[in-house]
Amino acid sequence: CIIGGHAVTELVGSRAPQTWRQGVPAPDLDVLDLEGLKFYFNYPLRKACELLQCGETKLKRHCRALGVPRWPYRKLRSLSNLIDALDGDGSDKAHDAVNQLLSQKHGMQDNPTTAMPTRTKRLRQAHYKAVCKAKRKKADASRGADAEPPGSSRLEAMEQAGETAPGDAQ
Repeated sequence: CIIGGHAVTELVGSRAPQTWRQGVPAPDLDVLDLEGLKFYFNYPLRKACELLQCGETKLKRHCRALGVPRWPYRKLRSLSNLIDALDGDGSDKAHDAVNQLLSQKHGMQDNPTTAMPTRTKRLRQAHYKAVCKAKRKKADASRGADAEPPGSSRLEAMEQAGETAPGDAQ
């Protein structure tokens, strides 16, 4: 049986292999090494457990035994989102950054304990900030000129109306 490009030839134990939706037998978790597990890193933990037909705790324990302290899906997904965001830009600098991010992603799939470089963290933070600014700008535009600015508080509105703040004695 081939799962994720890797052959699983031996099942431990006397139980018959279980099958999942596509009719492919689910690999026994005890047989899967890090190479076989790499295929499932692109899925959230629950989906990977569903595909492997095991519980989350069992998969986490198996990963820790293989030296993977936490499930790498979110890290890989973050890199994929960053690659997608930079891929549309036609500049040479963006192209170089995409190539570097792709090599980091492949490296992280091979060794999920790899720390994300500082440059990538900063790039990710800058992308997140740009997305948030765009959302805020869009929300401000849809709110119109009559709407109250995002920084105004209830206290400021009360002072403008001539009311006193709670706790103020006159």
